[in-house]
Amino acid sequence: MFDPYTRSVRISSMDTELVVTDHGPEDGEAVVLLHGFPDSAWLWRHQIPHLTDAGYRVIAPDLRGFGGSDKPRSVDDYTLRRHAGDVRAIVDHFGIDRVHVVGHDWGAALTWYLGIVDPGLFRTATVLSVGHPTVFASAGLEQKRRSWYMLLFLLPDVAEQWLSGDDWKGLREWSDFQHETDHWIEQLSRPDALIAATCGPRHGLRPRPHCHPCRATRWRSGPPGTPCCSSPRSSTPSRTCPADGDTSGSRAPTTGFR
Repeated sequence: MFDPYTRSVRISSMDTELVVTDHGPEDGEAVVLLHGFPDSAWLWRHQIPHLTDAGYRVIAPDLRGFGGSDKPRSVDDYTLRRHAGDVRAIVDHFGIDRVHVVGHDWGAALTWYLGIVDPGLFRTATVLSVGHPTVFASAGLEQKRRSWYMLLFLLPDVAEQWLSGDDWKGLREWSDFQHETDHWIEQLSRPDALIAATCGPRHGLRPRPHCHPCRATRWRSGPPGTPCCSSPRSSTPSRTCPADGDTSGSRAPTTGFR
């Protein structure tokens, strides 16, 4: 089986060191792959060889808090702004101007955010499983029912205990015993790993007091005082892909990029 970590480097971003895998021709168009919870660059082990065979340079980091990257313990170290800064630091490290970005789950949310705050980064965006935040917020009762876990992630210690207790029963049942589950448990059992992995979603889901309570999504791109629900569209060429068999997401519209 292909191992993404056979070619990796450590890159510093805002006092945090990130493990970043790098494969394919250096002169190829670059594709940055952003994983979700509770994954790492290992998620992309099947896709990387296909992309490099097609001539792309493929860069897949362990996002902060995941895999071999540093795991700060403060939830404030996991803002989308910091994650976006990490992606920019990675791209700048390799001296690349514009990239194709593919994001899944938490990485999809980060891709939407990057499209708003750093549109010059993109050649294209491909977003897997997660719709644009303003559309997601108004997706209706079915999506809210499927997103019950978001409330869980807002509860420090409670979420970690539910996921890991009784030999990780919560994670096993929530993931529907996917073939990745044992790998996730191995990764999350490392020191500070579980707390770090929940910090990103926890910070991203905390509502702001000045937002309408039914639409609080924390997606603010303007100066202080800009309503966080007013996410603009981006002109980045994009594709959105709902996931078959995804119990967490409905097939609500996923517009946001043009």
